[in-house]
Amino acid sequence: MIRRPPRSTRKESSAASDVYKRQVHGDSMEKRRIDPTTNQLNISQTRTAGFYVFIAKLYLDKFPTVELHSIGYAMNVAIKVADILTKYGYVKTKKITTKSSEGTDTARPKLIIELERTANFKKLMEDFEKSRETKKPE
Repeated sequence: MIRRPPRSTRKESSAASDVYKRQVHGDSMEKRRIDPTTNQLNISQTRTAGFYVFIAKLYLDKFPTVELHSIGYAMNVAIKVADILTKYGYVKTKKITTKSSEGTDTARPKLIIELERTANFKKLMEDFEKSRETKKPE
């Protein structure tokens, strides 16, 4: 989806038009593989739990553990992600930590869930990839 500047924008150099100008258009859009550098995955409430389950699997493919970090309302998403991954046997919960975030006027709760991949993680991923290939339309 291409975002366009709102019609009510009077100046051509508004923030909305700058966002539109920075977007990649047409054939130059490429998919790139996510290559995490740390095992810390910051969870936001703007994305779905399914999105973060997919990303967490990529992290677990590279690292033996993944830490789901969330603040405020994003904690609900982090809990769902951990629950889904545990339910399907990809991980086991290693540690859950709660803190109060600092640096703002109001203290916000922070949740850190550390998940460890199970011994059969690789096999589950292979089975998942096979099932995705059989579902693809030709």
